[in-house]
Amino acid sequence: MQNGQHHNVQIQELIKTLEQSTPDIYMNFEQKREKRNGRWRNEVREEIRIMKEHISNIVNTTIPNLEAGIMKKVVHLGMSRDMTQDILHAPVNNIDVCRGGKHCLRWSNPESTYSRTFDYPRDNAYDMPVAIKVRSPGIYFVYAQVAVNGPQQGYEPSVGFEAVLVRGTVNKTLTKSYITQDDRGQVYHGAGHGEHPFDTINLMGTFKLLCDDYIVIRPIGDPKLVYTNTEASYFGVVQINPARSLLHGDYSCNPQE
Repeated sequence: MQNGQHHNVQIQELIKTLEQSTPDIYMNFEQKREKRNGRWRNEVREEIRIMKEHISNIVNTTIPNLEAGIMKKVVHLGMSRDMTQDILHAPVNNIDVCRGGKHCLRWSNPESTYSRTFDYPRDNAYDMPVAIKVRSPGIYFVYAQVAVNGPQQGYEPSVGFEAVLVRGTVNKTLTKSYITQDDRGQVYHGAGHGEHPFDTINLMGTFKLLCDDYIVIRPIGDPKLVYTNTEASYFGVVQINPARSLLHGDYSCNPQE
């Protein structure tokens, strides 16, 4: 009997102990579960943040890089049909390299195909494009041709033109081309029409260009340009940097107005 009572007492004490410790056990379980859930939520938040960074990188860097590196920029401009010798000699007040006795050729408006591939700084006085401005850095092929009649007697017989790069406040000549014309541009009477000799001068070259660089074409000497045959004078730029160049640097940019 005493043994039975002793066992009952032990059982009662065990039950009491369990009742007292159960809230602590439950609380510890809840704390652990909340801790696990909090850690899981933090991990999920971090994964979402990383995913957002990847998406942002694709949208803001990878896609523009692919567009700049694979979708090559191309433009071809003819001489403006409104171009004259007086316009050539007029300064372009909004472009420093086309003032102070430095004359720049004006060009026709780009076709719609080319209108968004480059920017085209204009002569404010005559509303004609003067330069081609880069919107995506890379390696570019620059070419131009100008038709000339040549200088009159008493002038230096060699005439030509140059492609000038403008980068911020710095400008430099990229390449030049010259020609010495027969009879210095004088009239040929033998043909019966009293026509001047007609020649075209070409230049071309491959150059690394950066965002907001622009190129102008300037005559050298005082040539008499051929304005009646605008198809014989033109200016163009072609982006040629290979796709593998995307491995080294950012090949996209936003043009500055």
